Amino acid sequence: MAEVNVLATAREGPVSDGSVSEIRRLDIQGLRGFAILIGVLFHAGLPPPGGFVGLDVFFVVSGFVITNMIQRERARTGRFGIGGFYLRRFERLTPALAVMVGVTMILALFLLSPFGLQQRAAETGLGAMLLAANFVIVTNTGDYFAPPAEMNALLHTWSLSVEEQFYMALPAILVLGWVLERHSRRVPWTTILVCATVLTSFWLAMAGASGLGPFAPYGDYLLGYYGPVSRAWEFAAGGLLAMVATSRALLSARWARFLAPLGLGLLLCAPWLITADTAYPSAWTLLPVTGTLLLIATGTGHDTWVKRVLSTPVMVGLGNWSYSIYLWHWPLIVFANHLWPDAPLAAPLAAVLSVVPAVASYRWIEQPFRTRPLQGGRKIGVAVAAVVLPPVVLAGTLDVAANHFWLPRYESGSVPIAHQGEVSDWDHFFANLRGAHHPCVDPVVRDSALDWNGQPRCRQSKPGSRIDVVVFGDSHAEHLFAGLANAMPDENVLYSVPGPLPGGRLASDEMKLMVDYIAAQPSIETVVVNLGWAKRGAQADDLRDILTALTVAGKAVFVTDDIPKFEFDAIDCKYRLAPVLPFSRCSEARPVFDEQYATYIGPLRDTVRAVPGAHLLDTARYFCDEHLCSMNVGDELLYRDGNHLNESGSRFLVDRMLADNPSFRAAVS
Repeated sequence: MAEVNVLATAREGPVSDGSVSEIRRLDIQGLRGFAILIGVLFHAGLPPPGGFVGLDVFFVVSGFVITNMIQRERARTGRFGIGGFYLRRFERLTPALAVMVGVTMILALFLLSPFGLQQRAAETGLGAMLLAANFVIVTNTGDYFAPPAEMNALLHTWSLSVEEQFYMALPAILVLGWVLERHSRRVPWTTILVCATVLTSFWLAMAGASGLGPFAPYGDYLLGYYGPVSRAWEFAAGGLLAMVATSRALLSARWARFLAPLGLGLLLCAPWLITADTAYPSAWTLLPVTGTLLLIATGTGHDTWVKRVLSTPVMVGLGNWSYSIYLWHWPLIVFANHLWPDAPLAAPLAAVLSVVPAVASYRWIEQPFRTRPLQGGRKIGVAVAAVVLPPVVLAGTLDVAANHFWLPRYESGSVPIAHQGEVSDWDHFFANLRGAHHPCVDPVVRDSALDWNGQPRCRQSKPGSRIDVVVFGDSHAEHLFAGLANAMPDENVLYSVPGPLPGGRLASDEMKLMVDYIAAQPSIETVVVNLGWAKRGAQADDLRDILTALTVAGKAVFVTDDIPKFEFDAIDCKYRLAPVLPFSRCSEARPVFDEQYATYIGPLRDTVRAVPGAHLLDTARYFCDEHLCSMNVGDELLYRDGNHLNESGSRFLVDRMLADNPSFRAAVS
C-alpha cells in the first residue's frame, strides 16, 4: 500500500490549526460532528445517557491532528517553532472562548443569583481564560454529574483547559525525543516517549478510578473526571497514531473494510453502555477511544463506507461548527433551565438556538483568525491583551459585585425579599433556633450519632437523661426536631442521626446501637422515623428490621413519607432568581414531585404495613396542591434549602401532623 498524507484537517480538537495548505480529512470532521451531536443531546437531557463520551472523541482527534501538524512542520522546514505553535493555539481557541466567556458574564449578572451562582460562573470564567478551569471547577463545583454542576454556566470549559494543559507538555516530549534521536538514530525515541505517556497516564487513570490510593491528596485535581493526568493518554494515543501513520501504511484494504464498522460500532455503543453512574474515566473510556482510533486509522488511504458516511455534508458541517457549538450550547442550556425548570423543552430549545451564536462565532471570529493570523511582536502582544483582558475584567467584576455589592445589600435588607424565612446551613439552623435545645446526655446516643464539625448530630429539648419521644433518621429527622419540641413543651424530645448514614444503608452498627437504646428505655413511648427517601430509597429490608425491633419493644412507631425535594434552592424563593429580575421561584409542577414520589412510596408503604404497630404519616401532601408543590405558604418560606425545612417549616409540618392524625396525636400526648 502506498504511503499517504494522513493529516486530519485544518482544525484541532474542535479547533483549527490555521494552516490553509494542509489537506483536510472530511471523515475526521465528521467524527467531530458525531462527537458534538451526542454531547449536545446529553446536555439537553436527551438520549443517549452517556453522550459526554463525545469529549473523548475530541481528545483523541486533537492529539492526532496536532501531532501530525507538528511533524509536518518539522519535515517541511527542518525545525519546530514552539512560539508559533502556542500562538496558533491561542488564535484558534482563545478569541472565540473570550467572547463566549464575556457574554456569559453579562448574562450571569442579569439571570443568576449572587448567592453562589454568579460567583461560581465568575471563578470558572477566570479559570477558563487562564487555562485552569478544570482545577477551579473541582473546587467550586465538584462532581460533573452532581446538581451544582448543572448550574455552572461555564462547566464545559474544563475540557479546553485540559486540552491546553496537554499541549503545554506535548512539545517538550517531542523535542526530548528528537534530541535523543540525534544521538541514537536507530532508536525511535519520540515514539517511545509518546507511548510511555499513553501507558503511564492510562495506569494513573485506572488508579484514580479504583480509589486514588496514594494519589488521594491530589487525586481530584489530577486523576478525577477533570484531571489532566487521567486524560493525557487519550490525546497521546491520537498522537501515537499520527506518528505511526506518517511513517508507513497501517492497514490493508481488507482490514480497513473490517475494522471501520467495528470502530463505528464501538462509538455508537459507548454513549449507551456508559452512563453517569459509570466510574469515569476508567477502563470504559477504552470504548470511545478505541473506536475513534480505528476510524482514523481505517480512513487513512482507504475509502470505506464508514468513511463516506462520516464525510457527508451534514456531518462535516457539524464538524466545522463543532468548537463554536461546544462553546455556546452549555451556557444557554444552563440559563434556560434556570429560568424555566419545569419546561421539558427548555433545554432542547436552548441547544437548538445555540446554533445561532455558534455560526456567528464561526463566521466572524474563528474564520478571520484562521485566514489572517497574528503577526509582529508588538501587535501580537496588543492583540493577546485585547482578547484576554475584557473577559477577565468582566469575570472579576462580576465576582466582586456579587460578594461586595449585592450580598451586603441583601443582608442589610436594602434589597427587598420576596418571602420571610430562614435560609441557612445546619450550624446556623441550630444556632438561630428559638427555644431550648441541649446536647444529648446519654453516651450511647452521642457515640452512635454522626459527627458534624466536631459536634454529634443529636440534640434533646430538655436537659436530663429521661427521654419521652425520639425522632431519628438522617438530616430530615433533624428538621422535624424544632416542630416536635415546640408542640410538646412537657416532653423531652430527642433526635439523632446515627452514622454513617449519608449515602449509606440503614443497617449500620451505629443505627443498631440507636435502635437498641430506644428499645431499652421504658420512658420512650413514641418514635418517629424520617429520612430523605427520594435520595436513598425505601431500603425495605433494613427498614423492616428497624421497625420490627422497635414495635416488639412496645414503642408506637411512625414513619413519614418525607417532604418534596426541590431541584432549586430556597434562596430563589426568599429572594429572587437574580438581583435585577422582579420574580422569585418557590414551586414546581406537581408531576415533577409525583415522579420523584413514585420511586419510593410503594416499597415504603408496603414495608410499614408489614410491621404491626408501625404507621405511615402522609406529610408530603401538605406542601402540594393539584398543580404545584411549593416551599412557601403565602409570604412564609418553609424551607432552608432545596430539601430541608427551616424552623417555620418544621412547626408548620408538625402542627398538621398532629391535627390530621389522631393516632399520632394520642401517642405523643
